[in-house]
Amino acid sequence: MQTLEELHTFFEETVDPRVRVVAVNFANTMKPVFDGEKLDGVITEIDDTRSITAPELIGKALGAEVGKNLSEKRGSPITVSVAGDGLCQVLAGKTFSYGDNIAFGVVGTGYNMGFLLDSETFVNLDAASFDKFPMTPLAKHLAEQPGSGWPFGKDVNGSNLYKHFNDAIEKRGVNHPPISSTKELSNISEKRIPGVSDLAQSFIDRAGQLVGCQVAGVADFKGKDMLFVMDGSVFWKAHNFKKTVEETVRQLTDKKVEFVDIPDCGIVGAIKLVA
Repeated sequence: MQTLEELHTFFEETVDPRVRVVAVNFANTMKPVFDGEKLDGVITEIDDTRSITAPELIGKALGAEVGKNLSEKRGSPITVSVAGDGLCQVLAGKTFSYGDNIAFGVVGTGYNMGFLLDSETFVNLDAASFDKFPMTPLAKHLAEQPGSGWPFGKDVNGSNLYKHFNDAIEKRGVNHPPISSTKELSNISEKRIPGVSDLAQSFIDRAGQLVGCQVAGVADFKGKDMLFVMDGSVFWKAHNFKKTVEETVRQLTDKKVEFVDIPDCGIVGAIKLVA
């Protein structure tokens, strides 16, 4: 959706006429604002890689904008509440008995992490942008490319992890063709190919250790046992990735951390905005 009109048309066609309350999980960068007790988000930045790229949205409160249009078109008041994907993921964790000691993590194509500071404050770490750690030469090179950034993500997310393997086999003269995905990297690590599988696993292990460092840091900062609502195929499916994260966390903190996979966590959390 490249225009505000297209966005309005989407909601007009998608929202059932009987609905009076709408919850939206929105992934673009927003500044959270409250309209009474209703959470909304003012769009501060548009990411061209997302499905919604309408520049007119910048500076607008999405919920108020969509709610006003729907109300006018249908002749009855409609409430629209909006939150970012990270907060929705955390809210999904409210179904567990951890109080405010809940965090979220995404380790898939992208990477991020955040947590509840208290009952009223959510912290989005923008964890992929961390740069106070020893970067591999390739990650540094990737992060320095125009329009790139996200240095931490270059060493841990699925969009980049397999590139480390390709770089290594080229520089070391390893007899193996380049690969095109982190899923392939994981598959290779399980095949026990001499001189190749261990190399593939080494990049998965390093990424898991880096993620474990951030998880342990959050747990230590909170000073409590934590629940992490995790999303992303790298975390849940890459060979031994979750195991490496768990081992690293145990080495770095005495706080217990539980990782959970909540199906459709973004939808479950969005529902809690209006429940």
